[in-house]
Amino acid sequence: MSATLKSLETLKSKMNNQQQEFQEIIKEFELQKQKFEEEKQQVDQYLAQNDILYLNVGGVHFCTLRSTLTFIKNTIFDNLFDTDKKLLVDRDNRIFLDYDPELFKLMLNQLRQWIEVNDSDQLFELPKTSFNDRQRFRNFLRHLKFDEKHFDLQFYDSSNELVGRIVQASSRSDDNQNNSYTSFYGSQMYSTGCHRVQIKFLNSCYYNVSRASYFQVGIANFEKNKKNPQSSVITWPCHTVLPSPQGVCNEIEDGDIFEIEIDCNDKLVTVTNQRTMKGRHQIVHDSVPLPWRLYVQLPNDQSTPIRII
Repeated sequence: MSATLKSLETLKSKMNNQQQEFQEIIKEFELQKQKFEEEKQQVDQYLAQNDILYLNVGGVHFCTLRSTLTFIKNTIFDNLFDTDKKLLVDRDNRIFLDYDPELFKLMLNQLRQWIEVNDSDQLFELPKTSFNDRQRFRNFLRHLKFDEKHFDLQFYDSSNELVGRIVQASSRSDDNQNNSYTSFYGSQMYSTGCHRVQIKFLNSCYYNVSRASYFQVGIANFEKNKKNPQSSVITWPCHTVLPSPQGVCNEIEDGDIFEIEIDCNDKLVTVTNQRTMKGRHQIVHDSVPLPWRLYVQLPNDQSTPIRII
């Protein structure tokens, strides 16, 4: 009897040891399973971000990674390629995007360069071909909701520190129009490259401009000691009425912002009213040598009627 009990005790101890070993195996299995699930999730996330996208952009085919287009956060692309979102595709099952393919290519190539250096604080380089091309690309980036901190401002000097201040220099009377005009000069000197300046009409200025026949904006030779330096200006009429969705609108209205692009390399000045988007340009003759500065001629006012923004 005692031998039987001893045998049973030995068997029970052996079963307990086996059960403990089995529990250890289950525990190790659960740990491995958890590790596998975590790795699988990481792989799935990687594949979701780096799967290949076949695109049809305005009729031109592109092939890129999802992670390339979503490298910069909070843009349209963040939600556009959501796996649960139904996208428009062409007959070849390519995702169709109704964008200008040239602008898209310019944006995509720069994103690829940013990924190579793993730097999301880079700046988009704007086209150097023409003002209209730069404006189109800038508007395209805005449409895609890229933060303007990614825009290259080296080509566009827009800060007050870079542009300088407006200085009243001289006055003259226009006997034919019975108007008196004052010349204003920017204090910043431009000798190379392309620069963008924005000026805004203040309330007091609008009253005087609206009564006048025209105002002039452009550049003048940067000669501080010369009373009337050579200038190249664009004459802007004050009373022209333009068509608009609401019927008609004036060439100039209170608070209008004018953007002046000064291109020293191509010797070109372009002026655009940001409200109407109507623009004019002027080729600068060799008689106005570099360096240049901003030049504006306005109807007389007791205070400085414009400011750089």
